[in-house]
Amino acid sequence: MPFVPSIPEDQFILVEEGDPTVIPCRTSDPSAEVTLINSLDKAVYAFYDSKQGFIGNFPAGSYTCKTTVKGVEFKSEEFLIYILRGIYFCHLKKKKKRSINVQPSSFLTL
Repeated sequence: MPFVPSIPEDQFILVEEGDPTVIPCRTSDPSAEVTLINSLDKAVYAFYDSKQGFIGNFPAGSYTCKTTVKGVEFKSEEFLIYILRGIYFCHLKKKKKRSINVQPSSFLTL
């Protein structure tokens, strides 16, 4: 297998909206030509570093990497990218009667 095995946690990638991330499909051969493929089976063009993987701003979704060694095509495990967006939260204010009044406050970016 030309792809370096990854731990299960590497397959689930959480990234803050707008931030770059790494899809860690690394190869055992640094000179291997690797292609990033999205869930529509289309090539995705991004910077590739054999020690890290593909680096860029990717939309949420499923990705795999593929390479060919001696005429045989190999695919990596699937990587799933999840985008963290701003989350609305409420400010809790306690009144004298021990009831809680929930008021809109602001957005929280994780």
